[in-house]
Amino acid sequence: MRKFDPWAVFFRREWNRNWPFLAGFAITGALITKFTAGLTGELRMVLEQGYASPPADIMPITVLIFLHH
Repeated sequence: MRKFDPWAVFFRREWNRNWPFLAGFAITGALITKFTAGLTGELRMVLEQGYASPPADIMPITVLIFLHH
């Protein structure tokens, strides 16, 4: 007689419980990676030009207002 294997039941139950977390984690990680990769081009330009701070054309207006005061 074959012995009952509880692992299949355990993994199915845990997958049904945790898939939204795993999907959200994957989407969040992909977005963070995409936005970080998009920033590297601007940061490389700033470093090559030798600015202490990014030029005004790539800085958000809120940062410029904050730095002005």
